Amino acid sequence: MRFQTLFTRFFLSLICLAFLSTAPQAQTLKKDYLNWIKIAADAGWTDYQPSIERWKKAPNHHELWGYDSPGGPIYLADLLGYLYQETKDRSYAEKARDILAGYGDLRETYPKEMQARRIEYSEGVPAISNFFIMPPYARAYMRIRQSGALDAKTKAKIEEALAFSLDFIFRFPEWGTHNRAMLRAESLAYGATALASHPRAAKWRQLAETLASDSMKQWEIEDATGYHGIWLYSVFSYADVSKRDDVLQSPMVKYYLDYFVQLLTPHGNIADFGDAHWNGGWERFVPVYEKAATLFRNPQYKYLAEQLTRRALERSAKASNITDLAKVNIGAGVGSAFTDAHRWADDSVKPQAPTNMSGDVLEDVIGKKVVFRNGWQPNSTMMLLNYRDEGDGGRLGRDFLRQTLSVEEEKMHHGHADENSIALLMSGGSVLLHDGGYRPDLPSGQYGAWRADYFHNRVVVRKDKRDKTQDVYEFLRGSGNYRPVRTQKIDF
Repeated sequence: MRFQTLFTRFFLSLICLAFLSTAPQAQTLKKDYLNWIKIAADAGWTDYQPSIERWKKAPNHHELWGYDSPGGPIYLADLLGYLYQETKDRSYAEKARDILAGYGDLRETYPKEMQARRIEYSEGVPAISNFFIMPPYARAYMRIRQSGALDAKTKAKIEEALAFSLDFIFRFPEWGTHNRAMLRAESLAYGATALASHPRAAKWRQLAETLASDSMKQWEIEDATGYHGIWLYSVFSYADVSKRDDVLQSPMVKYYLDYFVQLLTPHGNIADFGDAHWNGGWERFVPVYEKAATLFRNPQYKYLAEQLTRRALERSAKASNITDLAKVNIGAGVGSAFTDAHRWADDSVKPQAPTNMSGDVLEDVIGKKVVFRNGWQPNSTMMLLNYRDEGDGGRLGRDFLRQTLSVEEEKMHHGHADENSIALLMSGGSVLLHDGGYRPDLPSGQYGAWRADYFHNRVVVRKDKRDKTQDVYEFLRGSGNYRPVRTQKIDF
């Protein structure tokens, strides 16, 4: 009798254990996003002044990129502005005001001799040095403008810095269906909205619409996880600020949404291929898929946002020895994306994992990939084959990039020599092989020599390695430039 009782308890405990191991994790809710935003904002403000002092001691001025102001303060201002909107606590607006008003002063660290060598700085250096941080700068200003925390002088200083930076985009307005053009369009659209009464606002909006037109309902010409995320988030952000709801109904947008669901790995990130970092850029997909889940009532889109967020936070918590995910500091950059995730999320949509297995992702012209998988669990097996060449699409945009960018070592779609490349192999919770990541510098490796093979999973035999003593003849010979190869899928 005692044996039967023990056996029954043991059997029931096994059932409970099995149930717990298969029970779905708690859904990421809107309040969770807001909690992480607040933690990031509080931590970011504590470190704000020390981080500025650290940057001034070692600014990111670059011979290639020129003046490169820090992005952290702008993302922090974006968080603070959002928290002011949500709480009406004026202290958040005052902190955001101080960051935005003082940001242009960082240009004083840029050496005059470096400025004199760059024709684009002949009329001055822009306060906001790149288009990644221009939308959050404008957005942060819009969020606190009516708070009562800004006097006329401060408003004028912030608006002047933003306006000059928007005008600076006209110096090099890249076009085409790719991330840099879309980021410029998003920046100009936000600027024209933030400074709607400015005498040049109509010009900014016109250029925004012109540059964005390529990406509205057309295929993107890039093929790299990192840049797909940037482009797609920028498309969603542009559609939001421009009131272009029709853009998100495009069959191309719907295609990309389904495409990335199929590229979710057992690790809980999107497989990296082309120019991308392992685990990098996940935060840009989260607001996109929250918006898509809300718009299309699609549980698989919700599942992708859920997995990317929860698994990334688990990795961060482990690295910081934190046991409670609710206490993780996601940082200002991720937090800025989470402000959109919080705005766009709908808790009534419940996440649900896909059920399909191996197959094309999604076909052999735009997707150009095959995934082999036996499930959607963390210990499932997955292999990603990226098999196609660059293709013939988007010829005009690609040729423009070929003529304007010094990137002969790579394809114009931010891909690598990825014809028949196994970009990922996972099984049993272990990453057995994944793509080699983004280039460490420009040119790629030493003299660009590694671009075609260093970043991919293939055997390379070399007699010796070149070093920094490479002479002019070797350089002119063009070692390392990408050599086109044609590949096609015959059958799957």
